[in-house]
Amino acid sequence: MSHLLKAYFTASLFFGVAFAAPNLENYDYKIVVNYQDLLLQVYDQQGNPVTLSEQSDHGPVKLDVLPITGPPRKASYWGKGGYISKVVVNPYWQPTPGTIRAYERRYNLKLPENIAPGDSRNAMGKFKIYIQFDEPVGMPIRIHGTNHPEQISMRISRGCIRTLNEQGKLMLERLAGRPLDEEFASNQTVEIEVAPTRVVFE
Repeated sequence: MSHLLKAYFTASLFFGVAFAAPNLENYDYKIVVNYQDLLLQVYDQQGNPVTLSEQSDHGPVKLDVLPITGPPRKASYWGKGGYISKVVVNPYWQPTPGTIRAYERRYNLKLPENIAPGDSRNAMGKFKIYIQFDEPVGMPIRIHGTNHPEQISMRISRGCIRTLNEQGKLMLERLAGRPLDEEFASNQTVEIEVAPTRVVFE
């Protein structure tokens, strides 16, 4: 338990916000990230799968699972689980030096150190979910949107989990218990509150 509290304290200092350590047995929702099948599923506190609905040209479409983009291999630094500590809509992106080098090699694209929301180069897409893991992990791991929807269901990320922006919005609306149309449309960076939510990596 001392390691857990140390991890939460370290994360609080890093993000500049004091987050209370959640009760490890108390959560309203659980997000399960299935690396093998590249799928994400949301469950309620009774363990029932949560069905999300989106509107299409042919009416509402129910989503039982969300396809995701993951890394080529299940990273050894992935934690087994944690809790959502913060959710940011329209986030800035500060690519790591390694990511900047990778983009230059792969796309011949020189990224700046700070990329604003709405910029087509912003790989965070429309939202970013921060996770406080039960144990220390080797590097930050997020669940976030994407500026490359064509890469969904591919093993191509550098460690994080990506979902389509629209489907991520539906998931966050369920976790927040309210519509987020204005927040997503504003293109302004804003932090939103969500219900206590467990995150598990399989």
